[in-house]
Amino acid sequence: IVIKHPLGGAHLSPEFRERFHREATAMAGIHNPGVVKIFSIGSHEGTPYLALERIRGPSLRTWMKAPGRPLPERVRMLEKILEVIAFLHGRGVLHRDLKPENILVREAPSGGEEAPVLIDFGLVRMEQSATITRQGTILGSPVYLCPEQLEGEPVRAAADLWAAGVMLYEAVTGRLPFTGANLEELFTRIRSASLSRPPDVDDGLWPILTRALDRNPPRRWPDAGAFQEALGEWRERAQGDGAGAPGGDGGKRRRALVALAVTATVLLAAGFWW
Repeated sequence: IVIKHPLGGAHLSPEFRERFHREATAMAGIHNPGVVKIFSIGSHEGTPYLALERIRGPSLRTWMKAPGRPLPERVRMLEKILEVIAFLHGRGVLHRDLKPENILVREAPSGGEEAPVLIDFGLVRMEQSATITRQGTILGSPVYLCPEQLEGEPVRAAADLWAAGVMLYEAVTGRLPFTGANLEELFTRIRSASLSRPPDVDDGLWPILTRALDRNPPRRWPDAGAFQEALGEWRERAQGDGAGAPGGDGGKRRRALVALAVTATVLLAAGFWW
C-alpha cells in the first residue's frame, strides 16, 4: 500500500481540497488493470489522504530509456496506454495530465507481459461535469499540453490524445517534439513551430505521429481506439520487415534498399547497352 497526501495540511485551499476529492472519487469508480487501485479515502489531522495499490515497476520514462529496447516494443507499450485511455474516455473520464512520470510499468507476471498503470489522477475531470478551475487557467505538465489547453479552452478527449502523441514522439525519437528555454518560448513553439522529423523515423510511423500532434483537434485521431489500432498495424508490419531495430530505422532502411535497387537497375541497363 502507498499513502498519497498533499503537503499543507489544514492550510490547503478549498480548490485544492476539491481537486483532491475529485481525484479520489474518480479513481474509486474506475476498475481497470491499467489504473491504480484505491483502497480507502480518509483524513488525518486535517490532511486528506488516499491509500493506493503499490505498483512494482519503473516509471514509463525510466522504462523507455532502457538501452537496446526495440522500437516495436516501445510502440506496443503506447498501444496499451491508449487502450487504458480508451477505457477512461468511454466512461467520460478525461485525464488531462498524461506524461511518463504519471505512468508506471508493472512488472510482468510469470508468462505475461509488462503493462502500464496510470497512477496520478490529480487533474482528472468527468467530461460532462462542471470544472472548478477558472476559464483561461492552464493546468497540466507544460511539455505535454496541447495548443487548446494553452489558450484556456475547454479540454476534450483530444487533449489526452495529443499528450499520448508527445509520448509516442519521445518513444520513437528519444526527445520531445517541442522545447523552449522558458515557458513563453515553449508555448510559442507548441502553438506554431513545425514538427521536426528526424531522418531515421519510419515512413509508415510518421503520419501516425503527425496526426496525433495536429494542432487542429478535429484532425487528430477520432479516439484512442483508432490511434491504438493504427499503431498496432504499423507494429505488425515493422516486425515483419525488420524495422524493429533499437534506432527505429525501418524507414531509412527501406529508402536505402529502394536506392540500391534503382542503382542496380541503372547498372544492368548500362551493361546491356554496352
